[in-house]
This record gives sequence, structure tokens and C-alpha cells, in this order.
Amino acid sequence: MLEITKSATDKIAEYFTDKELRPIRIFLQDGECAPSSLALDVDEIKDTDAVFNIDGFQFIVDEDFFIEAQPISIDYTRYGFEFDSSLEFEDGCTACECCC
Repeated sequence: MLEITKSATDKIAEYFTDKELRPIRIFLQDGECAPSSLALDVDEIKDTDAVFNIDGFQFIVDEDFFIEAQPISIDYTRYGFEFDSSLEFEDGCTACECCC
């Protein structure tokens, strides 16, 4: 299951106001010294993607990743995009020893 709130799609619509509409990838961003987290980026659809059409936007997620991470929900608040999924994230600090 993928849920995108209206406030999130409103913010995405604002981003595309002066840009060509493209699919939006949901992916796991490696945080290195910060915890890993889900993120959004524009991308092209791949054969291995699940595609969700929500409020006029195409959201794409790697099918294998989606099976592991679902349910995924995305909201937008005054603090930015907020993601929720079944994934549990480490505390970070896996790439170096400078901040540990």
C-alpha cells in the first residue's frame, strides 16, 4: 500500500509549476553519518518498478524494495516531507569514524 496525503501532492504540484511533469521515485537514501531515510526524486520508470498513479502524479518504487518497505505513507508538514514505512533504520554513522 502507498498513501500520499493531499498536502504532499499539493507541495509536489507546486514544485512542478514551472517544470515538465515527470515520475517521482520513492527510494532509500543512505544517510552515511545520518540515519538512512526514504526520499523523493524525479526519475524514469524502469522495468523493475511498481507504478502508482495518485492525484495526477506517477510515483515509482522498485518492486522488491516496495515489498520490503510497505506500507509507505508520505505527508507534507511545515517541517517538510514526512515518510513512514515498515522499515527500521539504523542510527547512522556507518561510513566513517569522524562523528562516532
